Amino acid sequence: MEPVTVEKVCRAITRIYNFVNEKKDEGEKMNISRRGWQENLVLVGDAVVITFSYIAAYFLRFDGVPDAQYMDMMVSTLPFLLIIRMAALFYFKLNTSMWQYASVKDLVQIIKAVTVSSVVIVAVTMVIHAGYPRSVFIIDWLLLVIALSGTRFTVRLTRPLRTRQKNGNGRRKRVLIVGAGDAGEMIARDMVYRYSYNYEVVGFIDDAQNKQRKQIHGVPILGEAGDIPAIVKKRNIEEIIIAIPSATSDERRGILDYCIKSGAKYRTVPHMSDLIDGTVKVKELREVRLEDLIGRDDILPDKHKIAEYIKGKSVLITGAGGSIGSELCRQVAGLNPGKLILFEKAENPLFYIDMELGRSFEGLRKISLVGDICDKNRVEDVFSEHKPHIVFHAAAHKHVPLMEINGMEAIKNNVFGTKILAEAAAKSGVEKFIMLSTDKAVEPTSIMGVSKSVAELYIMSLWDMSATKFMAVRFGNVLGSEGSVVPAFKKMIEKGGPITITHPDITRYFMTIPEAAALVMEAGYMGHGGEIFILEMGKQIKILDLAYDMIKLSGLAPDTDIEIVFTGLRPGEKMYEALVTEDEELLKTPHEKIMVLKSNKERGTNIISCLDVLKQIVTREDSYLLFEQLKKMVPSYKPFMQIPHKTTLPEERKISNKKIDILIADDERIVQEVLSKFLDGRGYNTLLASNGREAMNIVNTNEVRLAFIDIRMPGFADGLQTLKRIKKTNKNIEVIMMTGYGTEKARRESSLLGAYAYLEKPFDLSDIRSKVESALHKEECLA
Repeated sequence: MEPVTVEKVCRAITRIYNFVNEKKDEGEKMNISRRGWQENLVLVGDAVVITFSYIAAYFLRFDGVPDAQYMDMMVSTLPFLLIIRMAALFYFKLNTSMWQYASVKDLVQIIKAVTVSSVVIVAVTMVIHAGYPRSVFIIDWLLLVIALSGTRFTVRLTRPLRTRQKNGNGRRKRVLIVGAGDAGEMIARDMVYRYSYNYEVVGFIDDAQNKQRKQIHGVPILGEAGDIPAIVKKRNIEEIIIAIPSATSDERRGILDYCIKSGAKYRTVPHMSDLIDGTVKVKELREVRLEDLIGRDDILPDKHKIAEYIKGKSVLITGAGGSIGSELCRQVAGLNPGKLILFEKAENPLFYIDMELGRSFEGLRKISLVGDICDKNRVEDVFSEHKPHIVFHAAAHKHVPLMEINGMEAIKNNVFGTKILAEAAAKSGVEKFIMLSTDKAVEPTSIMGVSKSVAELYIMSLWDMSATKFMAVRFGNVLGSEGSVVPAFKKMIEKGGPITITHPDITRYFMTIPEAAALVMEAGYMGHGGEIFILEMGKQIKILDLAYDMIKLSGLAPDTDIEIVFTGLRPGEKMYEALVTEDEELLKTPHEKIMVLKSNKERGTNIISCLDVLKQIVTREDSYLLFEQLKKMVPSYKPFMQIPHKTTLPEERKISNKKIDILIADDERIVQEVLSKFLDGRGYNTLLASNGREAMNIVNTNEVRLAFIDIRMPGFADGLQTLKRIKKTNKNIEVIMMTGYGTEKARRESSLLGAYAYLEKPFDLSDIRSKVESALHKEECLA
């Protein structure tokens, strides 16, 4: 054998180069000469490392220069070893990995490549060369893993220094990260190793005591959220990153207040439901938005189930140019429908959504039709020609005060327009018809609300009259919809104020447009006909708090930069909304954010004949008879102009002069109002508390017989702790626990601590009545 020479090594490397050049990727020959110089350098560098490791393994094995026999053995096997090693690196795609972003995944790939190639080399070499020193393979394996990973990680670890020098030590933005959890670590890592020429991570903020004075990637944790203003001033922070995707709205609001006080700019990471792969990167940072502060949990619709009944079907969406209608169009378009039919009366909104879908969904079969749902001939022609399988009926007149002035038009569109659509759907054999309804249909005080309530009654009456599965989906306000409070406030703020609000205590349910559309579609999937689905809306939001949040997000100060003026309730408006009435039974569905109810069957009787009468009244435009007929059809309807200003619940009935003290402890004011009005109207004396401490003060100073306690409440650790203290103070007080996020564990704990009952929000008032009757015994029951 000839001795090893540099020429031989270079010749072996050339053979490897030619071997890789001949490999094919996805059926096409890879041309190494067209690669960037960095990729070629990776190949040459790996070949040099492989050669060096193999030679070093021999020298370590023999504690110096090997004997001539083993030197010849090393030289003869080196070309074969290079070919196998390089082929393995190529197979495991290590030649395409970027060294500046080397990670644990790359280390795993290196170990795989070296191990697999070693197995092949050992098997062949031991057959060809008897007496080959086997320990060389072990040493070579270890050296090669260290060398290959070491070169890659060295490049990564020195990148911040190199990029800083390349950019001439330019000034970088000083950043403070709020949240020393997984999301904060990902953002810090991205900034330290990838964007170090733009950002300097000064420190972390976290309220966890066990994290204080520790470090992540060499960056210290400087304090808690309350320290943000002082830290920003002391360390010249220019931007704050809120990196807590799982934070509640209250936590985000608190952090936001500190960020505003600091004067620094601030951004946030998306919610967990918005992160596709669970990883957070700098490029995903965005401005803090209003939906971050409205108190809703992340909603993850089951897209696979939704796609099951959308894919390949012809889908008709009425009101396609509106806020919800257009979002339904976007989401349906992404599920491969056979055809998407957009039906809209307003030309411009239809034009814009049609253009958007054309740009975003290549190959989508769609047709945009201008038409009015009240035009029977037009509707029938559309159904006859396009034969939709599924209908999402989103078209409606929805503005409460405006419809009070134009009541006849509200009935024509929302009631008789729906009737025309439903009749055409049944006639053409539509599979599913999903009508979008509103919380304003519950115990309505407005024409708009009662019109949707009548439409619900009509839809429910059809469930067993045709093969079409008719259903309705009831939900509250959506953030950012056209004409809603959010865009109205935004325009007021842009003009410098004032912001006008009808009442300081008025509240509403809110959800985002995308989640509303997604849940409507999922409700449509699970519906079998005859249901009214209720979307879980979380807790009601005070409009005043909404205004404060929007002003703060605009970088302004409420009542200082922007004045807030209260104007009084407008015609048809209520102080708060409800999602169910007393005679509606609320049931759970497979989706935790969707509930279902079936109205009392008697409510739907004679609806067809009632609609005939209503049609005659609308034709004659007799306003007085209109109100009387609507009250007959929807007994809970109380026209705004005919009810006292504060009446928002069913008629109160007193049953006894004897007053029994009932404690209501909940930090949500709307829950306090609902329960207190319901119980006060039935002869009880309600005492209100917003936290555990207030609740215990009431228990200690009053003869409380029954207590409603929210399971999540400030003051003590939680509502369960308050229950425990109440029972310790007076075991005769019956306690009913309330929750909006019920779990079996919470139910068991409540029972073990002595709770009498366990209620989940939103409440069924008839259920509350029976619980109170049972708890206080027959002689003290409700009427």
